[in-house]
Amino acid sequence: MRKITQIQSALSLFLGITLLVPVVSIAQAQVSIDEADLNSVATEKCQPGNYQRVGPVRKGYLASKSKIEQPYNLTQGRSYCFVVVGDEQALDTDLEILNRQGKRFKPRAQDRSNEEIAYVIFPAKQRGQHQAQVEMFTCQAEQCEYALATYRKR
Repeated sequence: MRKITQIQSALSLFLGITLLVPVVSIAQAQVSIDEADLNSVATEKCQPGNYQRVGPVRKGYLASKSKIEQPYNLTQGRSYCFVVVGDEQALDTDLEILNRQGKRFKPRAQDRSNEEIAYVIFPAKQRGQHQAQVEMFTCQAEQCEYALATYRKR
């Protein structure tokens, strides 16, 4: 009787450890970008204390060399700071603000630095819809997560 209990205990322990290892690695692979990351970047880059987040954080996944445009309705005369952060697999995330027709401003409102973080301070000279174009320039995985937030000057 004692041997059966010992075998069952050993088997349960072995199976528990074996099953636990894949669960831990899956959980690590699905770590999402925290909104605190966006807020800390905004605090550092967007004139600390002068900008307040407006609207929801927009998240998605992009493969290397792919882009997506997110629409924003801006108020004329207000200054905005757009911040995009890529996950740990994103090596280079870029950001550009476009007009309502999807055309570039002159001079360009963009951040093409070679980092996983990009930000653009944009004074809206006209009201209405604008586009924030996020490009995942370099991603080490099949797809990388990004998070985009907008902050408006107080």
